[in-house]
Amino acid sequence: MLDSEIGNLIRSIRPGTLRNTTVLIIGDNGTGKKVVEPPFDPNHAKDTVYELGTRVPLIAFGPMVRRKNSTCDALVSAVDLWATVAELTGADTSQVIPGGDCSDGILDSRSFAHLLADPTAGSGREQAFVQSFDPIGCYLPDPTQRPDKYEHNRGNTEGRFKNIRKLGQLVDQNKEE
Repeated sequence: MLDSEIGNLIRSIRPGTLRNTTVLIIGDNGTGKKVVEPPFDPNHAKDTVYELGTRVPLIAFGPMVRRKNSTCDALVSAVDLWATVAELTGADTSQVIPGGDCSDGILDSRSFAHLLADPTAGSGREQAFVQSFDPIGCYLPDPTQRPDKYEHNRGNTEGRFKNIRKLGQLVDQNKEE
């Protein structure tokens, strides 16, 4: 269904416009638990910091993509879309980022535009960080809502191995029993 709708969207773009348009499509939060099959663990799927929850498809096509029908194993992160789109469009980032350079450590976004031309090139990203929260958006318990527990997990990968830290559940010490 989604494939069909993306196809309909692309077909709705005028040919002259499409010839000058680079399209980037990224998946959302990994593979759903219901479709994970052995030997993979459904508890390591969507909405987790495990591999099936963080490795998502990213599809690119358009005039900037030089090697059609190829795959790329370079390490990129969803946050890299910002710098990539900025580079592809020639956006002036100097008003957004002091110094105007995404590689100065202020913004964790690295352009992968060069990978569109050469998918075998390195991404320039040495590692990628992910984290999950439950309840969603709850970095630390909201003192006004006083949840009984929350979960906060982190993962960091350099592409081959991933370090996962489960910070576990925090029990609300002020809850009356």
